[in-house]
Amino acid sequence: MLVEHITKEHGDEVKKVFEETYGDFEKLAKEGSLDPKTAGKAVDILQKRVKQIQELAGDAGSEAFNKIISENPELRDKVADQYKNLKEVIEKAKDKKPEAQKLLKETGTELAKIFTENGVSKQSIKQAQDLLKKKGEEAKKLVDDAKKK
Repeated sequence: MLVEHITKEHGDEVKKVFEETYGDFEKLAKEGSLDPKTAGKAVDILQKRVKQIQELAGDAGSEAFNKIISENPELRDKVADQYKNLKEVIEKAKDKKPEAQKLLKETGTELAKIFTENGVSKQSIKQAQDLLKKKGEEAKKLVDDAKKK
């Protein structure tokens, strides 16, 4: 479901990442040789492109979770408020702690996965609430760390 959502919502961006990756490797093949320096450049290209795909996946996860919330009003009271609180906590830390934004995207992805794989049930709602509690604690720690800097 998440892969389908990424492709549906960010298809052009994903295609662009793959095209740029191909172009980078094509250029590297023409300019480089079979040596450690070229291999290092290849690894750098892959790391850069994987990061771009992960960012799109994080965006798609948050979007998918928001769609699930809008389609299941019973989740608003039980999960959406906790997610909103998490977002507010992360807003306080994101400038000094960039990983805070990553935490929010990962949480959105995990929440979407919980509900797409398990449907909306008492068990999946409890699982989502537990996840949000855990992520809320992590976010508060990031805020505390950001205040110390």
